[in-house]
Amino acid sequence: MIRIRPVRVEDAEGVINVLNPLIHAGESTALDRVFTADEERIFIGAFPARGVFNVTLQIIGKGTHVNNRFRLFRARTACLVHRKMA
Repeated sequence: MIRIRPVRVEDAEGVINVLNPLIHAGESTALDRVFTADEERIFIGAFPARGVFNVTLQIIGKGTHVNNRFRLFRARTACLVHRKMA
């Protein structure tokens, strides 16, 4: 079963496990550098409440999901840009 929900700070590791290989490949993203889990946690934590940043989870068994197998859907209101937070 697949479940779509808004991203949470604790999803940062799963998000970068999907995002960073795409950045390395240089395809399907305008991002040009990889991100650490800490940077992603900061980004998610500061993401606008009215923004759209969803993840999909693959549910295995009753209530179990595999965070390192995120299929990622990102629609960022700031043109897909990670900004360095001070």
